[in-house]
Amino acid sequence: MASNERAWHVVVVVLALSMSSCGATDGPARSRDEGQPDTATQARVEESASAPAVRLVSPRDGEVFSATAGPVAFAAEVTIPHAEVSAVRFLSDGGEIVKVAAPPYRVMYSPSQLGEGSHLLRAVAVTTRGDLESMPATIKVQPPVDEEVTAEDLSAMTIGQNNVVVRIYLPKPEQRYRAPAEIEIRPAALSTAGDIKQVEIHGDGQLLATRERSPHNYMWSNVPRGTHTITVRALTTTGRTADAKVTVHVE
Repeated sequence: MASNERAWHVVVVVLALSMSSCGATDGPARSRDEGQPDTATQARVEESASAPAVRLVSPRDGEVFSATAGPVAFAAEVTIPHAEVSAVRFLSDGGEIVKVAAPPYRVMYSPSQLGEGSHLLRAVAVTTRGDLESMPATIKVQPPVDEEVTAEDLSAMTIGQNNVVVRIYLPKPEQRYRAPAEIEIRPAALSTAGDIKQVEIHGDGQLLATRERSPHNYMWSNVPRGTHTITVRALTTTGRTADAKVTVHVE
C-alpha cells in the first residue's frame, strides 16, 4: 500500500511539473510572437513608402476642352528617392508636346494645339534611375461651337419687336468636369432692336464677369466639387433683360 501511494505521488509530481513547464514556455512564447513585427510586411511597407512615383496632376482624366479654349495648366508631381530628376516631359498620344526642366513641373499649354478629338496624356520624369511614367489621362478637344443665330433663336424673337434672347452654347446642360475645373462659358445675346448694353455672367449667384461687346465668353477657373448653376443675363439700353441658365457638375 505504501508503495502504491509513493507511485501515485510520483505521477502527480511529474504531471504538475510538465504542466508548469508547458505554461512557462507557451505564455512568453506567444507574447514574444505577438510583439514581433512581421518582417515581410514591414519590408513591403518600407518599399512602398520609398517607391518612385510620377503623377499627372493636370489636366485630369475625362476633362473636355473647346478648340478655342486658352492655355491650361499641365502639371505633374514627382517623388523619386535616391535619384536626380533632370526634366519632366509631357506627352500626348506618345509624342512630346512640352518639357519642363525644373520644379515645379508646371507649364501653361493650349489643348487646342493638340487638335480636335481624344488624346492620351502622360507625364514622364527623366531621372538618373531611368524614365518613369505617370498613369495616363484622356482628354477631349471639341470643335468650335457655331454661334450663328439659329432657327430656334429667330422663332423666340418673333414674340415681339423688342424681344431679347440669351443662349448658352457652352457648357452643355449637365456637363461633367474634374475638380478643380476650368469651365469655358460661351453665351450669345440677341435683340431685334440691336440694343444689347451688356451681358452679365453669374456662377452660383455671384457675378463673375460683365461683357459689353461680343464675344461674351468667360473662363471660370478653379471651380470646386459640387453642382453649379451658371446664369447669363443680357441687359438692353432700354432696361429690358433676358436670362439663360445651365447646370454643370464638378467631381
